Amino acid sequence: MQQPLQQTKDPEIANSAVSFASPLKLLLLHLTCGLGLASAFWVTLHFYSLTLILNPARTLLIVWAVEASVVIPIYSLFRRNPDQCSVIQFLLLLL
Repeated sequence: MQQPLQQTKDPEIANSAVSFASPLKLLLLHLTCGLGLASAFWVTLHFYSLTLILNPARTLLIVWAVEASVVIPIYSLFRRNPDQCSVIQFLLLLL
């Protein structure tokens, strides 16, 4: 027989609960990421004349580069502790 989970009264654990963003912010987040993906495919088609059928590796590399430059800063706005590791520190780690 399993014992019921006990409630912890530790204030540090209670304060570490995930705080969710508003639905409007999350909708804007997903729309921005979708527009980033659409713009990435537009860039590959109109600037580099590449498609997924003709040259999938180069196309996906360009899409990844454009989409990463959109997604990383956008999702960094929703981090739980932005002071611990900033976007600038993360980008410096990549170099």
